[in-house]
Amino acid sequence: ARAAAPDIDANKDGMISRAEWLAAGFREQGFAIMDSDRNGNLSPQELKQGRTRLEDRRTQPGNKGSN
Repeated sequence: ARAAAPDIDANKDGMISRAEWLAAGFREQGFAIMDSDRNGNLSPQELKQGRTRLEDRRTQPGNKGSN
């Protein structure tokens, strides 16, 4: 099972870095989708919006649930 967002934030700075994301076992592609401002960190807002974008991708017709 993957960790919840607060558990991913290893340095507890309120942001999730690419390194923290990958260390938690998530894929690079997911980070790229969520990092909307392309600054290399995920803010709580980006996480919330990114989850919605990922869910939308999974539910599109013809998509078999992988991203």
